[in-house]
Amino acid sequence: MFDLYEPYPPLLCASCARALSGWQGKGGPCLLFVWREGVARPVAQWADPDCRLPEESLRSWRLDTDVEIYTSCDGCDRHADATARVVDGVWRDTVRGRHASEPTVPATVVQGDWRQCSACAEAWEEPSRCVAECPSCRAVTCLAAGSTREEAVDRRKERPR
Repeated sequence: MFDLYEPYPPLLCASCARALSGWQGKGGPCLLFVWREGVARPVAQWADPDCRLPEESLRSWRLDTDVEIYTSCDGCDRHADATARVVDGVWRDTVRGRHASEPTVPATVVQGDWRQCSACAEAWEEPSRCVAECPSCRAVTCLAAGSTREEAVDRRKERPR
């Protein structure tokens, strides 16, 4: 069994830039739950109606650790891996690659949507996420609350609940 995951905002395919969907993972409860980034509990259960848990039971479930998720692009069939980063039982961020339980390293905004990794000094464009994998050293980077682009950090608060 597995669970389904919906990153917000959606991740884009590294090859063709289409929005990726159909994310699955086996690090959660594996009860065919549908998890949405920014929401504490499952938003649905992807099972036959006679097999689903009651709505009040769904409200009690939480993710307790980071979950590695995967999908394939509908456009070019390229495989993609990502990690749902969980904080206090809520999926808060998604980062490309397999990084369950890895610590983050600070990143700073150098100009516009460009960020720089503090571990290796690589700079790259990352317009929509506070947490991102460095393309050079593969470290998980996180924009600090005091970065020069605080609106990136504020996006975490604007996610649908």
